[in-house]
Amino acid sequence: MENNNSPFLSRKKNDIVVGICSDYSAQGFGVVKIDGFCVFVKGLLLEEKARIKLISLKKTYGYGIIEELLEVSKHRVEEKCTIASICGGCQLQHMSYEAQLQLKQNQMESLFERNAFDVVMNPILAAKEEWRYRNKVQVPFGEDKDGHLTYGFYRSHSNEIIPFEDCLVQSETSNELLMEIQKQLKNISKRNELRHVLIKHMTTTNEVMIVFVVREVFDELNLLVTQLIIQFPQIKSCIANINTRNDNVILGDKEVLLYGKNYIKDILCGKEVLLSAKSFYQINHAQTERMYEYVMEVADIQNNDVVLDLYGGIGTMGIIASTKAKKVISVEIVKEAIDDGKKNAEINHVDNIEFFLGDVKDFMEEYDERVEVVLIDPPRKGMDVETIASILRISPEKIVYVSCDPQTLVRDIKVLTQTDYKVMSVQPTDLFIGTVHIECVALLNRVK
Repeated sequence: MENNNSPFLSRKKNDIVVGICSDYSAQGFGVVKIDGFCVFVKGLLLEEKARIKLISLKKTYGYGIIEELLEVSKHRVEEKCTIASICGGCQLQHMSYEAQLQLKQNQMESLFERNAFDVVMNPILAAKEEWRYRNKVQVPFGEDKDGHLTYGFYRSHSNEIIPFEDCLVQSETSNELLMEIQKQLKNISKRNELRHVLIKHMTTTNEVMIVFVVREVFDELNLLVTQLIIQFPQIKSCIANINTRNDNVILGDKEVLLYGKNYIKDILCGKEVLLSAKSFYQINHAQTERMYEYVMEVADIQNNDVVLDLYGGIGTMGIIASTKAKKVISVEIVKEAIDDGKKNAEINHVDNIEFFLGDVKDFMEEYDERVEVVLIDPPRKGMDVETIASILRISPEKIVYVSCDPQTLVRDIKVLTQTDYKVMSVQPTDLFIGTVHIECVALLNRVK
């Protein structure tokens, strides 16, 4: 019920209040309760006391910024990145890694408790490396307010490019490449045709792919590529992706190969993996291996099992599962991913996996064969109700759900557990160190 008599209602924007952080929001903001109202404060840590400037007020909550820290947490650390507080990519760099893990563990436990799940919540799998863990960087190129060529990340909630030289979660090679591209572009007349640069760097093989997202392919782009491959022998693929759209979609439909092959190679869980420009691939190699090992452990696939790999991408989980299963069926809507999956099966000498191109919902509506295990790794929006209904209809023994959004995971397993399934365990995994994002794996067993 709204508290119309609360003294907080007399507060105005830019007022200063004093409060202590008692919790965190899902976005990692500190939560301060003042006169029964919640004020969300970016960068404030648990149990810290601060003078807070109110910058936005709603009827029942508000937002503030730290004016002065009065009591400082032992978990506060200096941000290593100079733009961490403004680029929006790493929301938790001001927090010790121990505190980051505790925040994520608490959020997972609270989420499942609020939704009345009696489940084993395993301790989050902590990363061994906090820095240089991303195998992909994607940055816009443009001009700053003085007309100088620049690249960087967008400021939070804006299209302003915040430049950087060394993003500490990207590989050193990726950062060096971006600096060299900027340097070379200064001598190119059509540099404004370049919209984004996407770099994939696989550290297990040291192979690099560069994707230039351009409005049109121009001759000088080949000169740029020539300069880059002389300096960086790790480059195995250079691609021009043509995008003439005027929206936030980064990659267009048409590609032109400028150098090398249209894929690079990685080694994941002992399997060779070919990646093209549009391949979805987890960005933290070491943590992905640990997560997939857990997936296979709880799936406990037997040699006579049929496994469905839904939203299978380039077939990584399906190919790993194929070493134990009788047959794996991988379903994916992106044609390029299916093409990559077939190549990956071939180079790993896997002959017991089938790939189906199409929407998972449509495939599942028609599918009516025996299945023991269903592996699910959907996009952030989770599954649609029709797909869930189809999974329930074929009634597998186990469902292993890999999720990048715990909120949609909980929403989906609520439906699954209304009938014959029980959530046995959940394994959070920290793939995105320094951020609020949580990857997790849920195991559901058929109990009826």
